[in-house]
Amino acid sequence: MRVGGGTELRRWHAGVVPKEQIDQYGHMNVRFYGVRAIAATRALGDELDVMKDAGDNVRLVFTDLFTRWFREQLEGAQLEVWGGVLDASETHIRVYQQLINAKTGELSASFAHVLQLQDATTREPVPFAPEVVEAALAARVEWPDNSRPRSIDLEHDPKLVTLDQAKSLGLSTWGFRNIDADECGPEGYFDSKFFFNLVWGRDDDDDDDEWLQQHEGRT
Repeated sequence: MRVGGGTELRRWHAGVVPKEQIDQYGHMNVRFYGVRAIAATRALGDELDVMKDAGDNVRLVFTDLFTRWFREQLEGAQLEVWGGVLDASETHIRVYQQLINAKTGELSASFAHVLQLQDATTREPVPFAPEVVEAALAARVEWPDNSRPRSIDLEHDPKLVTLDQAKSLGLSTWGFRNIDADECGPEGYFDSKFFFNLVWGRDDDDDDDEWLQQHEGRT
């Protein structure tokens, strides 16, 4: 698959949407879009041999994840993830992936992932081997205009607010979320493979599992 004038996008993942990935509204749950894209990026990383000469105390981590959704997918849909490298340096590799319905050809979601090697103890960046950077640059693709962010600037750090500022603005929260020991690696840090649990899970006394809640209307 060719997009623009860059290297052709390659297929890194394919699979049919099973029943267990469908939510109570009949669509594939949002977290599984990301699961497929991450699996594709890991496959791309394996081909680039990103862990080459990395050492036993080095881990491959996702330091940034961007997703733009386009279309819902249903049970039985045949989905494929196609992508390639957007840019690379000795301390990061940024990957583009797009999820498409193989039968209809429709774009379902697009993703940008940033990969980095880090020292497992200090969390400091560890350089990729020169051969890895060279291979990544050779796999560069162009980011299609129709799947780029519409309002988020990925080239600059986002504007962040503190928790106290968020509370003062009356922003909604899910409550506290404790990280369990089995969600951490041997060094004691949170393992990023559980990030979906971190986003969707919560610790409180609310046993209401409904995803939609009704609030008083505003005038």
